[in-house]
Amino acid sequence: MKSITDLLQDYDIDIEKRSGDNLICFCPFHDDVKTPNLTIYVSTNSWFCFGCSKGGGIVEFVEEIEGITKKEAKQKLFPKKDDLTHLRLRFDHMKDKRDKMEELTLNDDINFTLSRQCYSHLKDHTEEFDRVFKTLKQLDERLTETVTIKNSRQIIEEFNKSLKE
Repeated sequence: MKSITDLLQDYDIDIEKRSGDNLICFCPFHDDVKTPNLTIYVSTNSWFCFGCSKGGGIVEFVEEIEGITKKEAKQKLFPKKDDLTHLRLRFDHMKDKRDKMEELTLNDDINFTLSRQCYSHLKDHTEEFDRVFKTLKQLDERLTETVTIKNSRQIIEEFNKSLKE
C-alpha cells in the first residue's frame, strides 16, 4: 500500500520542513505561495491543509489532486487482481533489463576467457603477436553483435582454431 509520503514523491511535492514526525509543504490544492500550510501526518498516513481546510487520507489526496471520484482514486491506489496491466508492464520491463544484464555479463565472460587464453598463448609465442592481434580485432567486431550462450561457444572455438593456424 502506498504511503502519503510516496504520494508526495509521485506528484513532485517538495517537503519544505519537518515538525517532529510531521512534514510541512505547500498545498497543491490552492495558491499556497507564502507559507506552507499542508501538514502531512506520517504516523497516521493522513494530511490537512490549514489554508484551504482540506484533508484526509491517501484516497482523498489522490481524489483531490487528480480531480477524480473516490471510487476512481481507490481503483488507482488499489487495483484489482485482474487489473494489474501496469504491474505486468513493469515486470516485462524488469525482465528486459535482466536479459540485457545477462547478455553484458556473458560478453564480459567471453572477453575474460579469450583474453586469458590470448595472454597464455602470447607468453609462449611472441612472434605471433600480429596475427593474434588481427584475430582479436575480428573477434571484437563479432562481439558487438548480439551474443547468446549458444553462439558464445562457437566464437571461442573459432578463436582457438585461428590461434592454432
